[in-house]
Amino acid sequence: NRLETAGVLTIDELASTKLNVVPKLSGDILDRLQAQAKIQIASEGAETPLYKVVLHDAGRALGLALLPPHSNSDVFFDIEGFPLIDGGLEYLWGVAYFDEGGNRTFRDFWGHDHAQEQQAFIDFVDWVFDRWLQDPSMHIYHYASYEVTALRRLMGRYGIREYEVDTLLRNEVFVDLYNVVRHGVLVGEPSYSIKNVEHIYRGKRDTDVASGSESIVVYEEWRANPDGMTWEESAVLNAIRDYNIDDCNSTQELTEWLRAEQSANNIDYVGRAPDEAEKEVEEETEITSLRDRLLEMSENETDDDKCSVLRNLAWLLEFHKRENKPTWWRLFDRLGLFISYR
Repeated sequence: NRLETAGVLTIDELASTKLNVVPKLSGDILDRLQAQAKIQIASEGAETPLYKVVLHDAGRALGLALLPPHSNSDVFFDIEGFPLIDGGLEYLWGVAYFDEGGNRTFRDFWGHDHAQEQQAFIDFVDWVFDRWLQDPSMHIYHYASYEVTALRRLMGRYGIREYEVDTLLRNEVFVDLYNVVRHGVLVGEPSYSIKNVEHIYRGKRDTDVASGSESIVVYEEWRANPDGMTWEESAVLNAIRDYNIDDCNSTQELTEWLRAEQSANNIDYVGRAPDEAEKEVEEETEITSLRDRLLEMSENETDDDKCSVLRNLAWLLEFHKRENKPTWWRLFDRLGLFISYR
């Protein structure tokens, strides 16, 4: 809208504009938009889009400086979610990683209702947390904010694995490659989704499910008429799983490509070092002890009403602490933006 108000109506006009000032638009953003327009136009008709690494001042936590060094324990993470039921459902948690022999491997955690989703969340967090404890140089790579947002939401919804998720977040174990790309590389594509960016570093996809939105439609059809309850039995779930594997593999390949560009451009990592990891033991208080006893009682209770009361009492004990977490998350997110842009 600001560009149009200044008389710049098309991408070609943006690429060739001589304007130095656009009202309510900073000069840095105008320069970045014009550079994006130029590289997009130059990439039209090309088999592989052009790209250019964006260099920032040394020591600035921005772009490729946010990419940590390689670890053999690194994990490449992608969730398939289904938003068309109350509260949504994170039904497939997929991770690519390398085994001890150096072979790329895939592991998946499934949940087709909220009880199964809770167990998938527990199993995933336990697996990655234990992996990080064994190797603090390990990171969990994902593309865009969906995965971390889902983890935060589910740990609050179910009141479980709060210490583990908070510890991973506090130690900057999760790496959002979208933030690395959007501030670190100019790409001659109309979108910075991973499906567009991967035109640079990998070939064309050949999975039956082609996009995240398509996976929602396919999964909805499966829920209405399941052809099996596991991916081994169901052709539909197997197709979604193949799509998730491809997303995880693409995330891993993107990481390696970015790391090669980081090295070629002599960009140093600016972030927390493994020896700075904070691994405090979760403190058990009278409240947490009482919470655990109430939950144990609820599991042994045969009366559904009494079970519900016991569980509600258990979660009420830490209600205010749990409700305050999003406030702290927003604070740290904003502090991260300040550090990046100062």
